[in-house]
Amino acid sequence: MPLLRVLLHAVIIMAGLHLLRFTAQAVHAPVLLALLNYLAAGWFIILGLVASSAMHNQKALVLTISILVPLGAAPFHDMDSFAHTIVPIGAGILLGTALRPAVREWTDHDRTSSQPLHRDQ
Repeated sequence: MPLLRVLLHAVIIMAGLHLLRFTAQAVHAPVLLALLNYLAAGWFIILGLVASSAMHNQKALVLTISILVPLGAAPFHDMDSFAHTIVPIGAGILLGTALRPAVREWTDHDRTSSQPLHRDQ
């Protein structure tokens, strides 16, 4: 079940980033559009998976993606292609770590709201 939650949140993050990218194109924000185009390696799949994994504290999945993605993209012809592969991983780790307290608050709220407020004994 935690893997499904990670995948669901990865899809939500990817959709949000695509919407932000389309909005940046519509309002002609060149700096934001350049940043999002740089992070868009693999249609934000890498960024979304790493951010969601870090958000749910799935360290093994973050480590696996961090190792397999650069190995799959090798050989690198220049430093820019290497950075274009590595930067979304680092940004995903930072984004997921920043969102982790919000997820913890949502899950704590979900657990406490299902419990009765008063217990009659």
